[in-house]
Amino acid sequence: MNAVTLTKPIVTFLFSVLLSGHIGGKAEVKYIPTQEGRGMFNVVYNNPEGSRFVLQILDQDGNKLYQNVFADKKFSKNFQLADPDSYPKLVFVIRNLVDKSSQRWEVSTNTHLIEDVSIQEVN
Repeated sequence: MNAVTLTKPIVTFLFSVLLSGHIGGKAEVKYIPTQEGRGMFNVVYNNPEGSRFVLQILDQDGNKLYQNVFADKKFSKNFQLADPDSYPKLVFVIRNLVDKSSQRWEVSTNTHLIEDVSIQEVN
């Protein structure tokens, strides 16, 4: 008896985050996978002085997708893209308006197709 096993192709998204800036580790951006495959980004900024800061989200060409000014001491907000496949690269920027420090993350998306084929002969 011959057997052929085909596993359905699986598409996975890998996000790499590159960090630069001088805020001193007060902020972070995390990717949270969701079952719908759209994913969510959680932005956290520890701002004990309550200084005003700007949060920007840019696309690969530098176009602003989101910008707002906040003064939260413990900022935490989730962001989800309506069409994540349209953005192979995102840039998150937090800029403190008082001390002019900034922190920047570049999020790159790589799509990989995984296909597992197993063929085995059974006597």
